[in-house]
Amino acid sequence: KLLHRNMPEIKTKSFDGVIDKGTLDAIVCGPNAFDNGKKALGEIYRVLRPGGVFLLITYGDPHSRLESLKCFPWVIHVFCLAKKEIVDETSNNFEVVTQPVIKGPYPSDNEDCMDALSLVENMHFVYVCQKVEGLIDDGPLPS
Repeated sequence: KLLHRNMPEIKTKSFDGVIDKGTLDAIVCGPNAFDNGKKALGEIYRVLRPGGVFLLITYGDPHSRLESLKCFPWVIHVFCLAKKEIVDETSNNFEVVTQPVIKGPYPSDNEDCMDALSLVENMHFVYVCQKVEGLIDDGPLPS
């Protein structure tokens, strides 16, 4: 059985990418949210190769996600995903069509920008976190 916080069956530096859509959200809504989220992120960091990318897709705004993400030496860029509804005039039915709108990347170290993004409602956020080679060894991670 693999647990999100402890996955010894998966070798260190064995993946080029990890995608999360909802798992971390569920973890940080439960008991010991910050610690469990940090443990899950630690396992993700451990299994990524240097240069590997963790893609986190969430409703969690920068104020609610960056504190945990910044426990690890990622290079982090933030994108916003929204929906734009337009009327498709090419059909005879004039249907309303939803188009995705992607904004970014925004640098996670720009606090004014992150404050502004945290005020936006009804938005998905995508955190692109790249593991940078040589920043820390693969020994014990921050606890």
